[in-house]
Amino acid sequence: MGKISRSFKSITLPQPEYESVLFWVLKPRSFAQAVVRKMALNSMLARTGEIVISALVAGDKFLRRRWPQPPSPCISVEEIELDQIGDEFETLWNESYSERTQLLADRSPRVLRWHFEMPGDKGS
Repeated sequence: MGKISRSFKSITLPQPEYESVLFWVLKPRSFAQAVVRKMALNSMLARTGEIVISALVAGDKFLRRRWPQPPSPCISVEEIELDQIGDEFETLWNESYSERTQLLADRSPRVLRWHFEMPGDKGS
């Protein structure tokens, strides 16, 4: 539990490993170099360490199939103009809003247009 949470006498999060630090390693070699640099090893040992650590991380990534997944073919994203945000979006948002119990922001078409329009933009 974080220090700030404790100071406000908050309840403990129901996550047993909350204090664990996790890394998402995108480049095993760069990660290995950073680890070796942090350990301040001599140059020969550092090079060997880089190779071993990089191979272990890459192997783990392969064995656990941890790589970015391609986007689902059944999901499509379409960018629209601000003036195209209409009543159907407000209906969708209101239905979504009524299903949830947590605090949500105002996502009405009026507010979205205000949020995304550029002040003084004459169009490009």
